[in-house]
Amino acid sequence: SNVYWDRTKRRLVNAVEDLTVTILGAPSDTGRSPQAMRRPALGDWLKADSPNSKVFVVSGKDRSGILAGGKAPDDVYWYHRPSGQFVTSTYYRDTLPDWVAEFNEQDYARGLFGDGWERMLPEEAYERSREDDFAPERRGKGATFPHRPDGEDSGLTFYEQFALTPLLDDLTFQFAKQMLEVEDLGTDDAPDLLLIGISSGDYMGHEYGPMSQENQDFVLRLDRRLGEFMDHLDDRFGSEGYALILTSDHGAPLMPEENERRGIRAGRVAMTDVQDVLLPVLQKGLYDLEITVIPRITFFYPFGLTMAFPEGAVSEEAMVELRKRVADAVRKTDWAADAFTYDELADPETEARPYLQAFQNSFVADRAPDVVVLYEENFFLSNGLPIDHGMPYEYDTHVPLIFVAPGLPGRVVGDRVRAVDVAPTIAYILGVSPPENIDGVVLPLWPR
Repeated sequence: SNVYWDRTKRRLVNAVEDLTVTILGAPSDTGRSPQAMRRPALGDWLKADSPNSKVFVVSGKDRSGILAGGKAPDDVYWYHRPSGQFVTSTYYRDTLPDWVAEFNEQDYARGLFGDGWERMLPEEAYERSREDDFAPERRGKGATFPHRPDGEDSGLTFYEQFALTPLLDDLTFQFAKQMLEVEDLGTDDAPDLLLIGISSGDYMGHEYGPMSQENQDFVLRLDRRLGEFMDHLDDRFGSEGYALILTSDHGAPLMPEENERRGIRAGRVAMTDVQDVLLPVLQKGLYDLEITVIPRITFFYPFGLTMAFPEGAVSEEAMVELRKRVADAVRKTDWAADAFTYDELADPETEARPYLQAFQNSFVADRAPDVVVLYEENFFLSNGLPIDHGMPYEYDTHVPLIFVAPGLPGRVVGDRVRAVDVAPTIAYILGVSPPENIDGVVLPLWPR
């Protein structure tokens, strides 16, 4: 998730929050770094095996770039939505390199988005998508092409609006190409790693959702950008001089309104829906268990609930009972398929039931909420967004996985694989040894 519940600090913590560092170019913003990571990442494995290798990252989002980069990359940069610039933090370096400062000064976003976002192809090419004027998109504001920076959604800044278009990816690839050259990647015998976080699909996907013409335009543009980037790599390294891996962190459900007109039950769960269930149960629980202090309730995206009492005010036995009562109440709603308590997730002997293992795989004892919710299929906590994700269902977990590597024959593999297999497979391509105690395995890319 984007945030986790820190049971020591007793508060929500951003996954890349670091109060000991500052963001270069935005010192008033909360610092960002990988300090919360407890395991080395792919780039760290590479550097351990090959100290002369380089690891560079650019992303449209801070967390996707920072967490992909691992603990000790050479540099990580991400798009700063308030300013439209690529930034980093003092975790990585003390000042921006001259080339990054010069790139930011060019303000390429103005040139890319100055006239707005138009469809890349004629409108008839988008027939497989739904009608352009679909009210739930963008909450009914600025939902149709063309999307102008001074349109109905101008309550956002220019650079925030820019991030809601595929043009952010154009900017990111432009930065990546310059990084390749300036940082001299791929020019010696040591393999280098360049990680690129393509983020506009997530930013604009939350606003327009699958089946929208905007989402189709994003895919068409990304396909073209990837082709241009591979042409650039071919020119620079030769087609046998690099490997390229494309994947994603999640999918998304259809909008509830789209599902409903297909005859599929779906919906958004409002925070008030959750409160209506929780408050009576908590009130009765506090009374029955003779608890005289009021907890601080936090319900956070996409599925976590915590009940924070002053330290030592409530026994662990009472907490176990409270969690159980809350989970039982959530299970009885028409929008939850199940709920798992902290205690069920912590206990490997908990009796198996659908998706329990998926939630246990994400359980970390000192970073876990009291109850997690498994929504019914095609339901999600609305969180103010037209569409959201975060469940273990097929529509949220089925993502693309494409490998391009020297000598790799072209074929389609229909086997089910896991996201944790990606890093060790890339390590194999790089000739790197991953740690032994990891969940992922090397995928059999080359037919045996």
